[in-house]
Amino acid sequence: MSQSRLDWWADGIDYETSPAEKTAEGFLIARAPLTSVGVFTYRNADGTPRRELRLPEEVFAAESLATLRMKPLTLLHPDEAVTPENADELSVGSIGNDITTDPYRVYGSVAVTKADGIKAVEEKTARGLSCGYKCDIEWTSGTWMGVPFDCIQRNIRYNHVALVPVPRAGDGNAIRMDGAGTPEPRENYKQPNEEDMDLKIYHIDGADYKAEPQVIAALDKAVARADAAEKEVAQLRADSKVASENAEKEKATITAERDTYKERLDAMEKEMPGKIEAAVKARLDIVGKATAAGVEVRDDMADTDIKKAVVMKQFPSANLDGKDEAYINARFDCACELFAANAENKSRKDAAETTPHNVNPSAEEKLKASRDAYNKRMDSAWQDEPNNK
Repeated sequence: MSQSRLDWWADGIDYETSPAEKTAEGFLIARAPLTSVGVFTYRNADGTPRRELRLPEEVFAAESLATLRMKPLTLLHPDEAVTPENADELSVGSIGNDITTDPYRVYGSVAVTKADGIKAVEEKTARGLSCGYKCDIEWTSGTWMGVPFDCIQRNIRYNHVALVPVPRAGDGNAIRMDGAGTPEPRENYKQPNEEDMDLKIYHIDGADYKAEPQVIAALDKAVARADAAEKEVAQLRADSKVASENAEKEKATITAERDTYKERLDAMEKEMPGKIEAAVKARLDIVGKATAAGVEVRDDMADTDIKKAVVMKQFPSANLDGKDEAYINARFDCACELFAANAENKSRKDAAETTPHNVNPSAEEKLKASRDAYNKRMDSAWQDEPNNK
């Protein structure tokens, strides 16, 4: 908004400005006031005014003025700071390096090089100049040159200068298109009406509204951001739906696998007693055969190790390295059969050696034995004394 000032002089001559000229390429080159000291009015979030004082010692500080040199010129203030990444998109020109001051204003050369910026200046839709900057706020209130203020700007650092319809620093902060050297007196200034402001028609929800170009531009940006946000939300919803469907499929797969494992576990629990009993019997059988073969069995020996020990007991020259289980089992069975056969033969031999001969003589043997006994008695009968004499 325009700022009322109490230090305006009606007959002052502005020697620092020069009207815009067109170069052979069609660019606009001018020298104009960029900003000034004074009390600038801003709006708080609740809509109430906030009056910020820009003191000469802050506005004319060398560190602050250095940040104004060669800054980008934009058409209206962008929603973000101008950076190397977005300067090509946002800039319509630039500020020169020749920054000068008088007791009130800061001046600089302005080059408008893009078509939309040139059109805005020539058609008077955005001829004013407004600086975009950041600063520290000192919350001290008071009155400066008869104008009350709520706070003071400190450490002003510029980012860009914008072409605007109405400059906050005052109506004199604008590019002039004529050769007049005397600014229009403040008391003769009138707020432009709708015709002077060249309002445009904006169509919203079936109704037409008149608005300034910068308002329409801001609305277009807001609509574009809203459309982009809506698309992003739609994409997020689609992605969420896909993720939810995939999660349901994964859940179904996990549930099926869980049920399968549970069924297998139930079956194993039913089969386990029989398997344990069979395993115990098989272990006892192997241990029994090993013991019969004279092999010492330790508790930590696996079944295969016991079988190998039995085989090596029977076949000391056997090579069992790298042999599979089927081969080991076959050699074990063969060794056990030999051990059993040898044990049976030994048992028979031992029985034969301990059993008396002719325990059950045949009839012929009995007859021969009787005859031998008779003959023996006859041979010695003459020696016997008769019983009766």
